[in-house]
Amino acid sequence: MEQAALQGSVAQIETLGASLVVVTPEVLCAIRTLPPGHPFDAVFDQTGLTARSFPVLIDRGNEVARQYRLVHGFPPDLIALYKQFGIDLAVHNGDDSWTLPLPATFVIDQHAIIQSADVRVDYRNRAEPAQTIAVLKQLPRR
Repeated sequence: MEQAALQGSVAQIETLGASLVVVTPEVLCAIRTLPPGHPFDAVFDQTGLTARSFPVLIDRGNEVARQYRLVHGFPPDLIALYKQFGIDLAVHNGDDSWTLPLPATFVIDQHAIIQSADVRVDYRNRAEPAQTIAVLKQLPRR
């Protein structure tokens, strides 16, 4: 699971002087990021997820993803098919745009310059944390 891989890399990323931040349109994802002991702790048990030690920012309406030109929509026939299977992006994302961002990993330096970008068309194929760590090791440390 991607969240577990990211969680397992946080310490090494922070040792390199960087911070890990996840940006997602999924408003339901916010529940999964609550600290242990929070009233919604049962969600962690039901989904098998654990609390994360990195922030997850909700990109409502994919506004940030749009700025990076990462947003794609769904044709009406695919939307209908997803709904038949009980998949409703309007519920998950909190809007009815039926858009998703392409999976992307950016390393952005302290001057807001993108030092590395990894964008994938297939959501099942994402950058490994080790790749990001390798990029961080090559950057000058401040």
